[in-house]
Amino acid sequence: MNLSEKLSQIITEKLIENPDVFLVEVNVQLRGGMGKVMVVLDGDNGVKIADCSKISRQLGAIIEEDNLIDTAYILEVTSPGIGEPLKLPRQYQANIGRLLKVEQKDGSVVEGTLKVATEQQIVIEPKVEEKKNKKTAKGLGIPIKALKVQEESSETTVLYTNIKTAAVQLVF
Repeated sequence: MNLSEKLSQIITEKLIENPDVFLVEVNVQLRGGMGKVMVVLDGDNGVKIADCSKISRQLGAIIEEDNLIDTAYILEVTSPGIGEPLKLPRQYQANIGRLLKVEQKDGSVVEGTLKVATEQQIVIEPKVEEKKNKKTAKGLGIPIKALKVQEESSETTVLYTNIKTAAVQLVF
């Protein structure tokens, strides 16, 4: 078991007390003079700073007590920022109802509202594009009526194995 896996196990089995909080990833880089341990947490309802700082203190103490790292290092415990790629099915489940942009491995892009997230796949309702229907009175060049016509949309199912990257989009 490598150090990232060992730290992941410690965090999930011993340190995370809030059932809404979960581990996304542990990234350990110990090359060079100063090492870095990056722990990314997420939550079904977000992650509080208090959760990150508590786990940081506890994990730092365990690393020191068990002498898991024998060089100088920086320990960073954080949550994913807005627009960061989603990595776990649980992250998708926490973002149901939000606008999502998914780039698939075949190069195609799907953007729309995340409707369903299972352990194997997601379902997205694509954004509806509006077109203006401009008709004019014959011979007069006067618009009769400008109508907004919605294009038909159908839900798109995407397997996690086909996702290259996916991120929540901000709506302004």
